[in-house]
Amino acid sequence: SASGSSASASSTALAQAERSACSSGRGARSGTTPRRASPTSLPVRDASAVYPLPMSGDGWSGTFLLEGQTYATGDPLPHAEYARALPGYFRAMRIPLLAGRDFTRDDRRGAPQVVIVDDALARRYWPNAPAVGKRVNVTGNPGDYATVVGVVGHVRNGGPQDEGEPQIYEPFLQRAQPTLSIVLHGEGDPSALVTAARARVRALDAELP
Repeated sequence: SASGSSASASSTALAQAERSACSSGRGARSGTTPRRASPTSLPVRDASAVYPLPMSGDGWSGTFLLEGQTYATGDPLPHAEYARALPGYFRAMRIPLLAGRDFTRDDRRGAPQVVIVDDALARRYWPNAPAVGKRVNVTGNPGDYATVVGVVGHVRNGGPQDEGEPQIYEPFLQRAQPTLSIVLHGEGDPSALVTAARARVRALDAELP
């Protein structure tokens, strides 16, 4: 499993979003100015954020559509686990990027819709062709397709004994929501890193709960 490999996968808080700033734990408050995370101010190599956090007990899954496929009424639709992530999430969690690219700050509202899928989904639905460049519909709205820009390793979100389903990641900056968990990859004692991260967030916004 790629999950849990960070020195800390904490739901302390920090994060940047297009139109909201994230609070500690699992919240975000709208109407504040987004700020860039500064890993160099902490003993951190990489920092990012995601929802839901692997092995947190939270889960999110649903159906999607493959471009070029037709589905009759009553047909089972493709199904996957979903997550929304900020750029750098896969690097922070040491989830391998197998093909294509990570999300960037350009993957925001108004930009072409993109997703990243895991290798389990790529093998299942495009066994004989590269997944990068394929398109999927994750909203159910007619013609609302997102392009696959990357393929990453599979994560056992439910724990080591739970294989789980294929996975689709959406860019948080393109589909913002009020919940995020921060992931940090650093050196030394993880609990000390969490304490330092909390202090850093408090310095950015003392009104955080």
